[in-house]
Amino acid sequence: MKRFQAILLAVLLPAAGGYAADALKKADFDTVVVDQSGTTLSIGEIYNHLERVPKKTLRNWIKQPEHLVRLLQNELALKRVVDEATQSGALQDPELAARLHGKMMELTARLYVDRYVEQHMTADYRLRAKEFYTVHPDRFMAPEQRTFSQLLFRLDSLGDAQASDAAEQALADLHGDAGKLESVAQAYKKDHPEFKGVEHFSGPATQFVTPFVKSAFKGEQTGLVTGVIKTQFGYHVVRIDSIQKAHPRKFSAVQDQLVKQERKKHDQELRQEYIQQKMGLDAGNVRMEALKTVIRKMLKG
Repeated sequence: MKRFQAILLAVLLPAAGGYAADALKKADFDTVVVDQSGTTLSIGEIYNHLERVPKKTLRNWIKQPEHLVRLLQNELALKRVVDEATQSGALQDPELAARLHGKMMELTARLYVDRYVEQHMTADYRLRAKEFYTVHPDRFMAPEQRTFSQLLFRLDSLGDAQASDAAEQALADLHGDAGKLESVAQAYKKDHPEFKGVEHFSGPATQFVTPFVKSAFKGEQTGLVTGVIKTQFGYHVVRIDSIQKAHPRKFSAVQDQLVKQERKKHDQELRQEYIQQKMGLDAGNVRMEALKTVIRKMLKG
């Protein structure tokens, strides 16, 4: 069993999937995270499970350790079953030993081929990604971004009529001068201490609700105040502070995404080509009758 784990660790360590191979060293895999009643669990023993968990889920597990506890409970139970099977001599059973050997060969080969593809094709994938980016720059446009300052008279604190009246009054007090937004906010806050004052935010049109977009993304000039905008949040008086026009993203910003796409297209093909290179077999070296005899026994069972 220890030899089996050592072989898997040797394969897993350099092939650390989507979880930053350079970030994990052998010492990390050897780190014991459970030591209970004489049974231990190391990172290496639970890594195969962790690697299958999406990154977003793992981040949540860090914040909510009860999920990690459940994982460790399950893995500890499995290890105890394996230890029991080892001590009882069950692993000496020819059928079980054959199955384990077959699974080990399958897993080792798959991970090794993955590593081979990674080592030999990464540069090619980057080149293909760069070519795709150069030919299709329109697919990698960063959307227009705008920065705003606003007064928001909230429906949840004022009600519809009062919020509408307050927004219209604030707009009138500006007298068309966007620079007065802060002073108008301060004056209103004196009588309404719960008022948040001027709020600053930015983003593309896709981040905002439709009524806001129709008004705040309409003009092309900065330093202007929109008319009163009603949304489900309340009544807005908005100043457009800056506009960053849509522009092509840098290749460095999209490289990882494009390399993943290229890998998805070609990895399976490359794996198959690599395996086919190892398929040489002289039929004269096959003990066909012995093979047929074993298969017949299997069919009788």
